[in-house]
Amino acid sequence: PDLRVMFCLTRDHARRAVDYSRRIDADILKTMLASFSPQQTFVCGNNSFVGTVSDTLLELGVAATTIRTERYGGGGDPPSLERAL
Repeated sequence: PDLRVMFCLTRDHARRAVDYSRRIDADILKTMLASFSPQQTFVCGNNSFVGTVSDTLLELGVAATTIRTERYGGGGDPPSLERAL
């Protein structure tokens, strides 16, 4: 199996070439997805963050069945990922 981990650090500088020193955004996801097709994608964060990232992954062609999420905190609209399943 091929495991790829990419960090987006907002309070520190990236130490590896594959990491970023900014918040995750659609451009970062596009760059990652251009180099491989993930069999599983894991997204963890507050409800709003997880919803936004999951929706972006869906828009970029990642299959809903391959996206795994872990949420914490309250608030935020339900992500379309749940509606897509």
